[in-house]
Amino acid sequence: MIRDFFATNIWLKLISLSLAIALWLFVILSGITEIIISAPVTYINIPSDLKVLDSPKSVSVGIEGREKIIEKLKQNEIRAVIDLSGVEAGRTSFPVSKDNINLPGALLVTSIAPGAINLTIRERQEPENKVISSP
Repeated sequence: MIRDFFATNIWLKLISLSLAIALWLFVILSGITEIIISAPVTYINIPSDLKVLDSPKSVSVGIEGREKIIEKLKQNEIRAVIDLSGVEAGRTSFPVSKDNINLPGALLVTSIAPGAINLTIRERQEPENKVISSP
């Protein structure tokens, strides 16, 4: 009985399966869209004796996902996070990858520009304590 089910009309069954897969792919992929958004850059773990100069404020991020999710997306939900722990004073470059981008769950990063951030890092200058003597 089961053998007859699989052995008869095999071409019709393969065509039906192919049509079902094509329809499923059409439904799944039809609601996918992509946008490019400007994401603010946040610097974390900056050593207390250093400060960051000449730092970019944002990067352009390409995001792909369901159209309904992207429509509800808020600007503050996406940001690039650069970890500066262990950095030393001077001019340095940090690569920006998908791992640096914070996104809501169902979205994918498709592109990032620029691919690296150049920073100038200097030592903090201690304020000079001037002693004023009064006569």
